[in-house]
Parts: sequence; structure tokens; C-alpha cells
Amino acid sequence: MEIESKFIVDNPADASKLKALDTIPGYTLSEVMVLELTDDYIDTPDRKIITAMKVLRERKVKDGPTIYTLKWDECVEGAMHRRGELEIEVDGPLPPSLWPEGELRDMVIGIVGFTKLDKQFGIKQVRHLRNVIRDGSVVAEFSVDEITMTSGDEVHHSIEVEIEKKCGGTEDDLHLVVGCLKKVVPLTEQPRSKFERALEFFR
Repeated sequence: MEIESKFIVDNPADASKLKALDTIPGYTLSEVMVLELTDDYIDTPDRKIITAMKVLRERKVKDGPTIYTLKWDECVEGAMHRRGELEIEVDGPLPPSLWPEGELRDMVIGIVGFTKLDKQFGIKQVRHLRNVIRDGSVVAEFSVDEITMTSGDEVHHSIEVEIEKKCGGTEDDLHLVVGCLKKVVPLTEQPRSKFERALEFFR
């Protein structure tokens, strides 16, 4: 399960403060990693995956791997998002039939069979990512995401902060990290996923 807190940053200057942050009381921050991401949401022409109440994302990392992520059953409480998630990393864009054997491959093929998957719409992000570390364990990932959606001549920019719980952490860690970040800049709860906002934008 994926558990994360999501916030809107309205002011680019506040985003710069967060990107420059080098400490959170009680935790250690890793060096920042800047990732250029192209996120395409893929489905069959008749949208079998969305009809099954799931979302499949194909993420291409510049100079890095391609990551397929299936998400479902999202539950939102304020800024906190909980949902089922399965993910695999491969060397390049591949159809599900060529993915490594496992639960994700089986779930997707169970929904779409061997129907070709096409891009429905996509977004681009520049992600400034840090690991949040306590007692030598990564408890969370903290990112500042600069998001761009483009449709014809219309371009939409936004900035979002995400704090995602990792296997070494707890929800208490998320609350503590969020509390510290709110002392640095104002943060507005983001109740909608990037997929939901993109779906609305590209309609």
C-alpha cells in the first residue's frame, strides 16, 4: 500500500525554500536528487483499466528506467492518500506480456488481456527528491514536484509537495515531517491525485 501526504505550494519562492531545505529536526535528509519524469497514463482504447477502477502509469525517467505502476482503491483524508499500489522497473517501454512475471503483470493482463495499451494523456514533472532518514533507516521520501500539463496551446503549471511513507517509517513520521515543513512555508492540502487533475485537464 502507498501512503503519502500531498500539498499544494502556491508560491514559487516557497518551493525554492523547500528545495533548499537541508534539515528536519529529528531526521537526516539525503542529498537532493533531481529527476525529470514523463508520466503517461495508459489504457486500452475502451479504457478497460479505468473501468476496473484502477490507474496504470508508465513513467519514463530521463537517463533512467521505465517504471510501470498500478494504483487502485484510493482513500483520502485531508492531505493523506492511501491506495493499493504495485510497481515494476524495466529497461524501456514494454507491453505487459513482456514484463517480469509477478502480481502486477497478472493483474494487468487479467484486466486487458493482450490488447495493446495506448497513452491516454500525460504530464511532465521535475522532481526534487530527498530521502528522510531516522536512525539509519529511510522512513519517508520528501519531494517538491514541478508539474506541467500541455494540451495544444494550453499549458498548466503547478507545484506540489509529497511526503511518502517508506517501509522503514510510520504514519507518525509523516505527521512529524509534515509539521516541520509547515513551519517553513504555508502548505495547502491536496485532496486530488495527479491522475484526477490530469483527467479533468485533458477532457
